[in-house]
Amino acid sequence: MADSRRRFRNKKRDESCSGLLTPVTIARREDSTRMMQPKILLKKDRDREQETWDRERDKDRKLERDREAESSPSSYPDTPPTIKTMIVNRTGEVRPADRCQMPLAGGALGQGSGQLSAVPSSSVCSALVSSEPTSRDKGSCSGGARTAGTSAGAPNALQEHQPPRMNRPTPLIVANGIFNANARKLFHKTNTDFTVIGVLGGQSSGKSTLLNLLAAERSLDYDYYQHLFSPEADECIFATRHKFKPNNGQKSILRPRTETLQFFITRERHILLDTPPLMPVSKESDHHDLHSLGTMAQLLSVCHILILVIDGLALEQLRLINAALRLRPTFPCKGYVRDHLPQVVFVRTRAQRIDFEIQQRERLDKKLAYLYGPTGLPIYRGKGDARCLNSFLLPEVSSNKATAFHCCLGELVRQFRERILGSTRISMCHTSTELSEAIWFEILAESARKTAPHFEKIYAEIKLRHLDTRCQWRSDNRRMFSSNAES
Repeated sequence: MADSRRRFRNKKRDESCSGLLTPVTIARREDSTRMMQPKILLKKDRDREQETWDRERDKDRKLERDREAESSPSSYPDTPPTIKTMIVNRTGEVRPADRCQMPLAGGALGQGSGQLSAVPSSSVCSALVSSEPTSRDKGSCSGGARTAGTSAGAPNALQEHQPPRMNRPTPLIVANGIFNANARKLFHKTNTDFTVIGVLGGQSSGKSTLLNLLAAERSLDYDYYQHLFSPEADECIFATRHKFKPNNGQKSILRPRTETLQFFITRERHILLDTPPLMPVSKESDHHDLHSLGTMAQLLSVCHILILVIDGLALEQLRLINAALRLRPTFPCKGYVRDHLPQVVFVRTRAQRIDFEIQQRERLDKKLAYLYGPTGLPIYRGKGDARCLNSFLLPEVSSNKATAFHCCLGELVRQFRERILGSTRISMCHTSTELSEAIWFEILAESARKTAPHFEKIYAEIKLRHLDTRCQWRSDNRRMFSSNAES
């Protein structure tokens, strides 16, 4: 059995060996990566190699500089015709993107003016004009034109969404107490970096003049007195001259220049609100408190910073502020802070020399803190030991020059702007709500819609309960007294 198996195996091996042998070629790949043994360098070897590299690099740079000095910048004889070397002339008047578009402008530049031939040979346009553009060059130029058009179209698209810039104030309350809803287009829809600054004060106290100082930033050598303070002032954003109303042939009555609520938006997106005077002399006595309360309540609800102009201490103004804080309506706006109060800055206008003395200033600050402290208004600035009343003094000026008790008018205006624009901006909405200019305008419209009917209703109730009752009581007592006298 074992022999038969052995014979079969040997027979099979002989048959396989009897066939033709197929040659086999064994090739070795020359591009195979060799195993590199990592070389451990000592510190001195590494420094030596670094010096060698630096030496070779300096040598290459020197050769390049010599080659550039030998060859002319406008001629390269060894350069193939398919490769163009363009040297940018950074002092040229026309940019490369604009020069690239010259051949595509319709042929008007190349037909007779000869402007293209006058371009210096060291500029980018010389290489483009001297040779006829190929298809690739045309494509690159057209692509550059498209890129330039796209980049130029982006600012245009942004400018379309930008509100128009204001050059004069716009009233918010038009005739018959109607709110000006068309002013919505002057406010940015998405901007949240803005500040609302309002002003309150008596008649002829300087409210519009203070807003004119905040309307634009000017240099220290600007003639403030000639353009903003003098009777011939010609650069006032808010009008400061008074109106005269004839009174049936009698002596004319002085009317306030600002009769309605007005606003102006500066370049820095500061919204300035100018208001009618508190307790004006030209309005009916029955509506003094009504109009003043409505204006004051509106500014307390929509301002970040409120300027209170004081030309001496007026208790009527304090009484109106207390009444407006208690009687102002609440706004059901989503995200609005319920008891929002603006940062208050007291500005003493027409200050005399004695008002700038340290003792007199401390006495004035103590009076203001005693009178306005119980109202709950944020009237202080600073923290800790630096906490003091937020007040500012502006003297009665007759020129731009400095005096013995105050600096020049330009420096005073700079300090005033820093004090107002650097005050703490108290937010009127919660942190989760993004307050944009458009949303703020809606809050202002809501406050205007609610304030006037609210105070008219309060005035009617007060008149019905107290004024009419007192008049009726007086008439009844007069009848009783007359009947008793007759009897």
